[in-house]
Amino acid sequence: ETHGSTPRPRDAAALPPNPGAHEYRNAKSLWGHKAFRLVPVIYVGPGVGEMVLVQLEGSKVQIRTKPGLLLEWYEGLLVLDALMRSSEQCQWLESLAGRFQKERTQRKNLSASLYVSKKLLTIAVTGPQFVTREGTVCAHRRSLRQDACTTNECLQEPGWYKVERILDYMPPWESFVNPKFGLYQEFYLILWKPPHLMESYSHLPEGCEEHPHATWEPDECLPDEFDVERAEVKKKWIETHRERENATAERREVDTFKISIPERRPAREPPKRPVQEVAPIATRLPPEKMAKVYHPDLSGRIRHGLRDDIRPILQGGEEVQIKQGWPKSESDYPLSYLPADPPGCCKQQCRCMEDWHIEDASKCWLDNQHMRNQSAQNAVDAFKSQLNLLRVRGQVSGQWYIEPVSVLPTEKLQQLQHSRRMALQVANLVHKAMGAVVIPLPLQAITEEGGGDILRDITILQDDEQQAQDGGPFEPAAFEKVEGPDWLVVSATGHIGTIAKDTPRAFKAETFTLQVDFIGADPSHRPSLHLQIGPEKPALPESLAAWTGQIMDKVRSTPTLSFALETLIKKVYDTESRGLRKKVTMAMWLKTMKQVYIIARAAANSS
Repeated sequence: ETHGSTPRPRDAAALPPNPGAHEYRNAKSLWGHKAFRLVPVIYVGPGVGEMVLVQLEGSKVQIRTKPGLLLEWYEGLLVLDALMRSSEQCQWLESLAGRFQKERTQRKNLSASLYVSKKLLTIAVTGPQFVTREGTVCAHRRSLRQDACTTNECLQEPGWYKVERILDYMPPWESFVNPKFGLYQEFYLILWKPPHLMESYSHLPEGCEEHPHATWEPDECLPDEFDVERAEVKKKWIETHRERENATAERREVDTFKISIPERRPAREPPKRPVQEVAPIATRLPPEKMAKVYHPDLSGRIRHGLRDDIRPILQGGEEVQIKQGWPKSESDYPLSYLPADPPGCCKQQCRCMEDWHIEDASKCWLDNQHMRNQSAQNAVDAFKSQLNLLRVRGQVSGQWYIEPVSVLPTEKLQQLQHSRRMALQVANLVHKAMGAVVIPLPLQAITEEGGGDILRDITILQDDEQQAQDGGPFEPAAFEKVEGPDWLVVSATGHIGTIAKDTPRAFKAETFTLQVDFIGADPSHRPSLHLQIGPEKPALPESLAAWTGQIMDKVRSTPTLSFALETLIKKVYDTESRGLRKKVTMAMWLKTMKQVYIIARAAANSS
């Protein structure tokens, strides 16, 4: 989906978050290629957190996205091939038709069976929140287990049903194009066990005419206990599909291949597999394996992989007594046990004790937001009034700290204040030295060992009044290059480097400006660093040793810092020769000085 001129990544494997969203997508037919489209991108590198950074092909626009939303190029071609063979019209396919024709001509034939055997035989293409038997959440792709499940437990839970065997497999590009499914997940044809062996499911969207007692279900509905069976049914599918591809390739004539957006052609049923093929594909399962369902459940109630609409019919047994026996007053609880408050005891109309109520429990104590906010403020005000325990600070700075009351002798208080001032002087001297050394920053320093981290080490040089008032500067969450030559690359993680073929010319160039924005918790506030980079050599200016000597002298005159910081500075500085140690690069020096600055700033703000 596009947002303005920049595509916004969306998850084609995700089920709707609630029944309302499901009904809306059904009404608008927002499934498959009608709701999602492919966009060619170039992988740039890792982004913030679990995100990655990609660049639109033919553009300088970069996008952050989840790794699971990216397809390998060959897999994307298989999606386009499936769309070309479909009777459904696709509006955005025309923009990629020329590119697909070129790729198809170069590769001669696309082989889905080859791709599944090489890339997907040991990988499951699933949804964004697949939960393993250990409780680990996997997103979009996960490795199949090699060990067979040995459990014989039968989970009698709503929405889980006994499975007889797996009959067939459908790769994700085929399920994405199929108008019945429209999800980018692998699908499996599941034959159910009694008592859910209805006369026929073939009339349902996920039904199958050849196997009326089975339904197509997405990968996320099958727990990982089926991983061995997943691999087996994929192997059978590969064998069958490879034979079909070979037969098709022999019949195909190159001059009849035409790339175009198909007109409205009569709907074509998918090729039916002969009955004799079912036996070798089917894989027998242990008698107690269970799976969920995707669209309508086996009793006819409409669902779409969601549990919101589950309303099991209770016909006796212990479940009938759950609501009646649930404690509804404090006297119903055992001795020394009470309900959580809020919300307090359950009422007669409460349904929170029922496992199938999902998202159907009202929280009346949250209805009045203003009252909750006022109660929280009253609690803070009452705490601040305890003047015998604490002191409220911040009337001048506006930072509003609360600190415990501590009565220090005048002499000790003066010593503490003196230590703070000395530590602040050390921090300011380090800041001044780092700023002087990197103006301009020798280009050679970036290409030396550890030079890629220089940008991250000089973030303390950012000039940002807002962060200074809040106790900063703070480490940015991401970096973005705003100005500078194309051959100088800055990643989202702050790594800086050069394109090797252009670096020799850059050494002879004039000084140039590099502007990098620092992105923090507030994306609207982006402090910048303007850095002058020049071809000066050597990478270590002569003044570097002099600055380090001054910092060492200042540290030695500060008793509270001398032990910790002297040891740190001696990693790059020889106190006897009063010079830098051998093999010390500017990147190493900047990293050490940043550590010195952080410790000194912490000491200056200590109490």
